[in-house]
Amino acid sequence: MMLKSPFCRSRCTLWHALRLAHLALCCLLAAPHAMAQSIEDPLVAAAMPSSLTEHSLLLDVTRAGERLIAVGERGHILYSDDEGKSWHQALVPVRVTLTAVDFPTPRHGWAVGHEGVILHSEDGGESWTKQLDGHEVNRIVNERARSLLDAAEAQAHGDERLAVSLDDLVFLYEESEAFLDEGPSRPLLDVSFHDERTGLAVGAFGLFLETRDGGNTWQSLLGHLDNPYGLHLNHIARFDDTLIIAGEAGSLFRSWDGGAHWETLSSPYEGSFFGALGDPEGGQLFVFGLRGHLYRSVDKGDSWEPIRLDTDTTLTGATLLADGTPLLVGYGGTILTGSPAGNGFTLQMLADRRAYSAVTGSNDGHLILVGQGGVRRIPQPASL
Repeated sequence: MMLKSPFCRSRCTLWHALRLAHLALCCLLAAPHAMAQSIEDPLVAAAMPSSLTEHSLLLDVTRAGERLIAVGERGHILYSDDEGKSWHQALVPVRVTLTAVDFPTPRHGWAVGHEGVILHSEDGGESWTKQLDGHEVNRIVNERARSLLDAAEAQAHGDERLAVSLDDLVFLYEESEAFLDEGPSRPLLDVSFHDERTGLAVGAFGLFLETRDGGNTWQSLLGHLDNPYGLHLNHIARFDDTLIIAGEAGSLFRSWDGGAHWETLSSPYEGSFFGALGDPEGGQLFVFGLRGHLYRSVDKGDSWEPIRLDTDTTLTGATLLADGTPLLVGYGGTILTGSPAGNGFTLQMLADRRAYSAVTGSNDGHLILVGQGGVRRIPQPASL
C-alpha cells in the first residue's frame, strides 16, 4: 500500500480545486471568442478529411493483419495496405486527439483518446463508431465509487480484489463527483484487447475501464489497483498471460489472471514510465520512460536491472521486430535497437530530431514511426 497521510490527501484535494478554478478561468477568458464564432463539439463533430493527415501529429501505430493503422490529433485515423508507402484516411465520428489503437484481429479494433473517447471498427479500420465518451465515463466511475463506498460503509462489499481502504474510497468518490461537474476532461491513454470481446483501457487520473462484450458496455475497475490518488496510467503491456500497467511516478501493476486481480510491483524508478514491452520468447520485460530510463526484468517484474544508454532523452514507444529484437523510440529522433539478449542497445539519432511516440515493423524490412510530423518509413537498423 502507498503511504497515505492527511497532508497528502489535503494536498491532492487542493490541487484538484486549483485545477477546476484554472479551467473556469480559461472558459471565462475564452467567452468573447466563443461568442464570436460557432465552436463544434469535438465529441460529435466528425474528423475532417484532409490530404495533410499523413503529416499531422500521430501518436500510435499498430498492425491489423496485413494492414497498418495509425491514430493522432483531430480524430485522424490512417490505414495503409502497402507497408506504409501510402496512406488513406478513415471515417471517424469525433474530432478529438486519439492516443492509442489496438487490433486483436484483422477486422476488429479499438482506439481511445482525449475526452474519454473509445472508438470501434469492424472493417479493419476504414470506418469507426463511438462506443463511449467522457460524459459516460464520468458517470460509470461515479456509480462505481458510490457503490463501493456504500458497500464498504455497510461492511458488506466482500470484494477481495479491492486494493484500497475505506478512507481511499471516500476520497475517490469525492473525486468522481468533482469530475462529474468538470465534464469530459480526462483522456484515455492506452487500450489493449485480448480478443474481440475482452479489453482494457487506461488513462489519466487513474482511469481504468474493462469490457467483456466487445465494448457494448464498459465497467470501471476503480479500486482494483492500489492507486488511491489517481496517478496517470500510461500503458498496458501483455506478456504471455501476464498484464503490466506502467504509469506516473514509477507506478507498475501486474496481473497474472487476465486482469481479474492486480498487484503493485516494486518500482526501480520514481519518475514516470510511458511504456512496457514484453518478449515472451526471450523471457524479458522492459519498462521505459522519462530521461532515458530503461529497465529489464527476466522474472516478469519481480526484480529489475537498469540498462545504461548513451542518451537521456525520453522514451515513449517500443516494438518487437519479427526476429525478436526489441526496438524503442523517443524524443529527438531517438531509435534504440536491442541485442538478442536484451542487455545492450545501439543508439541512432535521426537527423530530423523529431519526437516519435510509437513504432512498428513492416513486412518488407522497414520501420514505421509516428509522432511529430506524422508518419516516417525508414529501413530497419541492424541490431547488435
